Amino acid sequence: MALNQQQRDEKAKAKRAQLGDKELRHRVRPGSNACLERNKARAGITETSELLQIVLMNMEHLGDAAFTALTTPPRHTFEITETVARHFHNQSLRELRRDPGDENTAAIK
Repeated sequence: MALNQQQRDEKAKAKRAQLGDKELRHRVRPGSNACLERNKARAGITETSELLQIVLMNMEHLGDAAFTALTTPPRHTFEITETVARHFHNQSLRELRRDPGDENTAAIK
C-alpha cells in the first residue's frame, strides 16, 4: 500500500532528524541572486543548495590568505577628482569671504 502525503512527510522528517540535517534559509538581493544564477549556470548545477554545499566544502582547501580574499566583501573606492577638490576649495573660500565668523581670513586672497 502506498503512503499518503502525511506519512511521507513524517518519514522524511524522521530521516532528516536521524542524519542531523539542518535547514538554512536566507534572503538575497537581486545582485546576489544574479551572481548565484551565473555561477550555477557556469557549473552546470540547477540547485542552489548543491552549489553552496560544493563551494563550502571546497573552501576548506583554501589557504588563509585565499580564504580571506574570497570572504572579504568587495568595497567601492571613492576618489575625489582634482576638479571636484578645486571646486570644493573655491566654494569654501567663497563662503569664508561671505561670512568669516571667527575664522582667520587674512591669508585668503
